[in-house]
Amino acid sequence: MHNAALYANVNIFQRNAVKKVLKQFAPLLQWRKAGGDLVLDVGCGSGNTTTKILLPALPSTINRLIACDLSDEMLKYAKQYHNHPKVSYEKLDITGPIDEFLAKYGLFDHIVSFLCFNWEKKQREGFQNIFNLLKPNGDCLMMFIVTTNAFTVFTDMSKTEKWSGYMQDIAEHIPIQHYCDLANVVNDLQVMIKSIGFTRSNVEIVEATGAVGSYADYRKFYTAVNPFFERLSPTNQEDFMDEFLQRIMKMYREQKHETEFFTSTKLVVIVARK
Repeated sequence: MHNAALYANVNIFQRNAVKKVLKQFAPLLQWRKAGGDLVLDVGCGSGNTTTKILLPALPSTINRLIACDLSDEMLKYAKQYHNHPKVSYEKLDITGPIDEFLAKYGLFDHIVSFLCFNWEKKQREGFQNIFNLLKPNGDCLMMFIVTTNAFTVFTDMSKTEKWSGYMQDIAEHIPIQHYCDLANVVNDLQVMIKSIGFTRSNVEIVEATGAVGSYADYRKFYTAVNPFFERLSPTNQEDFMDEFLQRIMKMYREQKHETEFFTSTKLVVIVARK
């Protein structure tokens, strides 16, 4: 994400998806009767989902919530606008070395991650680190995008003469599961989770859909999640977004949704215990 403030103001779809997943799957996590749980949020972004959606859904008896992200801009914004006495923000690459982070915070009772692993190409390394950061019998709840029309549109635009030069790294910005059969996605993730060492796991595909408001809201929403935006000149930025929105609105019209300003996403949800 290139603009933390913009993302924080338009990520209502993401927040609603997190609400839906927490309501359905958070009861599967096992909390200490005496309280004092230590929780890690991987990929906290701008922090508004962490403090406004996640924290209220957790038992009030938790000891601390550590929220981490790889983006310095997101962390700076989160610390400034979403500070909370029970929340600490830290930089962490969940697919990289974790020794220093582990030495600082120790092991966690619970780890959650929302809409982070769709950006990760080294998913196994990330899942392994989550396993290594959990206490014995600790559990995790992870949710990330498998497929959405926006990624299809980005892929199609990357093949055009006008935009191909700006999108040569398109594969780095598309989830590795995007073009996979959903049944295979579930099976492959179950096999991976088990091979890492998790003793219990549940993997499900969940659909998140919804309108995104007005055309202006729609444009801001997709600008905020556009990984190619900053590399374009101001004129090309406008042209790119015009074409992108025309293409994706056409897709949703053809799918006969009640509004053109719509988004539909397939998510994978993983609940696993160490």
